[in-house]
Amino acid sequence: MRLRRSSNLEKKMSNCLSECKSAIAYAGKQGFNEALTTTVVLEVFEKMLGFHKYEDVEHQLAVDQRKQSYADLVLKVGQTYVPVEVKASTTPLDDKALGQLEDYWRLLSAKSKFGILTNGIEWVLYQFENDQRQVVAKVNFNKDEDAAILDSLYYFSKYAFEQGHSEKHAERTLYPEAQNIIDVLLSKKVLSAVRNEVKSKYGRTMDENKIKAVLKEDILANFEGKRKK
Repeated sequence: MRLRRSSNLEKKMSNCLSECKSAIAYAGKQGFNEALTTTVVLEVFEKMLGFHKYEDVEHQLAVDQRKQSYADLVLKVGQTYVPVEVKASTTPLDDKALGQLEDYWRLLSAKSKFGILTNGIEWVLYQFENDQRQVVAKVNFNKDEDAAILDSLYYFSKYAFEQGHSEKHAERTLYPEAQNIIDVLLSKKVLSAVRNEVKSKYGRTMDENKIKAVLKEDILANFEGKRKK
């Protein structure tokens, strides 16, 4: 099942992709430092991902004043925070950089479940829970095809966080076999077989859309709810 995305957001992302790719490519070519890379990253958040660069973003948020620890950027989505660790355009996203992001998440863990690591060119969205981390989505603006960029970058958007799509995608990434089974159960071939079996066994004619709705809203929704617990 594909999550119902915002058509307005997808249109906005598609329209701004070329401009943002050019800015990111220039940053990489010029070897932008961390501060300059942050300005490019903010453009992506604002122009493509639906964040207001002032209302939705905290700059250099003090996550631990005692240790003088400051997150480069922190996205605000309702009552939750998403720390963003920005590195210079030529800096690899290695374990040291990830360690910094994890430190920020631990300090914000009461209000945070996700974190983003980026150097402008590469973007990685992580979900953290109980000191465990999981890659939710990855984007490489230099290597990925446009369609792949738009598909994965969606999970970094304000809308995806608000609608719980980033979390649902994380779950599907963690349980790919379950999602494969769900896709098969909702396929036309299986729905048709269920329809024929119901008619044969109970003498009732059911519309395939009704069968699909029952599977999605009652059986599969209940299964996903139990799996989260």
